[in-house]
Amino acid sequence: MPRQTQEQLTAEIVAVAGRLFGARGYGATSVQQIADAMGYSKAAVLYHFPSKDALLAAVLTEAAEAVAEIANSANRLEAVERYVDLALTRSELGVLLDLSGAHAELRVLAEAGTRLREFLRADDGPEAGVRVDMALWGVIFTARTTGTDHDTARAAMVRAVADLIEIEG
Repeated sequence: MPRQTQEQLTAEIVAVAGRLFGARGYGATSVQQIADAMGYSKAAVLYHFPSKDALLAAVLTEAAEAVAEIANSANRLEAVERYVDLALTRSELGVLLDLSGAHAELRVLAEAGTRLREFLRADDGPEAGVRVDMALWGVIFTARTTGTDHDTARAAMVRAVADLIEIEG
């Protein structure tokens, strides 16, 4: 099997860290646990990321980029579908959105989320904002707790969000 490139290894570390932060929480996840999950030494992980905070920053940056990209969708229904897919495949999203701290990347993630919420609003009324917020947080919660298979959960979640935020079609 060919060796991973530095870029592939870095991406793997970020993915594993994100999954563990989502499953255990940031505070309860150690760099050693991330290394163990990958079959690498702690030193190998710290070679790429000098601290757990640096790892969190990378995970947050990646999540912010993913959410920002969704806000550039062609239409609201496509954005909902992509957001549901992201929530179902990235369990750490809820933990990341709920973190509080001094990371600049948290601000970037929050800004990306604001752009997505604005894109999904049917109008400028306060009820539209409440509906979008309920829908987006509902997706995060449901993705973390559903025992339903991926395809069934995805279809039900997209339909429910589309109904809640009044997307036709």
